Amino acid sequence: RDPYVVSEVASDPLVPAGYDFLPSFLSEGVVSLASRLLRPIWYKPAVVVTEGQTVKIAGSVSRPLPAKVELLLDDITLEEVRSPLFALKEAIQQCFRPAIENVPGVRKPESNQMDIDETNVLTGYMRFQ
Repeated sequence: RDPYVVSEVASDPLVPAGYDFLPSFLSEGVVSLASRLLRPIWYKPAVVVTEGQTVKIAGSVSRPLPAKVELLLDDITLEEVRSPLFALKEAIQQCFRPAIENVPGVRKPESNQMDIDETNVLTGYMRFQ
């Protein structure tokens, strides 16, 4: 099937009939890059979940203990995966910041009153006491 042929019936209720939602080449590239970055842990089990035992509390009342979750990946492997993923996140944020900040139809707030750093407010409050 040709990906550029417009369908008559939309498969997704959010997509109007006559339109197809297709991922862009950029989207496919980011997915491909992310999968390459995750390759070192792709087939490794990351965690083991051990179900909690059921313990009798009083008489016939029993309660299960919480499950135990153990991380199987070592710190070196996690850092090998985390570091390039964070670099990719930073690059995407930096590259698309203008597009994100200028979304059509979205009004920007007049002032940045909500962008107050709580630590500065707290230290300022303590200064006046």
